[in-house]
Amino acid sequence: MKKLIHEVEEQSGNNYQLWAELTECSRPEGYKALKFFSMYTGASNPEVPWNKGQFFLPPEALKNLKDLLEEK
Repeated sequence: MKKLIHEVEEQSGNNYQLWAELTECSRPEGYKALKFFSMYTGASNPEVPWNKGQFFLPPEALKNLKDLLEEK
């Protein structure tokens, strides 16, 4: 699953987008891969995402992250 987290339109007309993607891992079994990347329409190659971070999370860590995001 891929989700747009934030988008900023600059005065120049270019857009900066921050994305997050959560995917299943085949190994280690039960883990998820959480990846953050950005896209910028003003870049020399705007179709290439820029990797901002990638994490491999076991089920317990994914639950902890979800709990954190749902806190008020």
